[in-house]
Amino acid sequence: MVIRIFHARVKPGRIADFEEAYQRILPELMKAPGIRTAELAQNLDDPEEEVAITFWETPEACQHFTEGKKYRSLVTQLLPLLDEVPNIKVYQVKAGLRSATLE
Repeated sequence: MVIRIFHARVKPGRIADFEEAYQRILPELMKAPGIRTAELAQNLDDPEEEVAITFWETPEACQHFTEGKKYRSLVTQLLPLLDEVPNIKVYQVKAGLRSATLE
């Protein structure tokens, strides 16, 4: 499993717009082959800093989707709301334990 982190700085006064846009793209994002989970989190100390975290079954599934047209059409809805180019990193999961309530 891999985790992809989309670290973004939202334009001042556009946080609600960004979060609404993310909610709108979620249904299409969750149709991507190999995606397991998608979450949006806001920094408690710096509300204009948000991360979109997605979990993927394989690195190939993540790469295939994020290099495709559908991804570009979804992320294009978010980019105008950002203050800077997002920082994106992908991590291979090495260990973990899930709560039974999450399954």
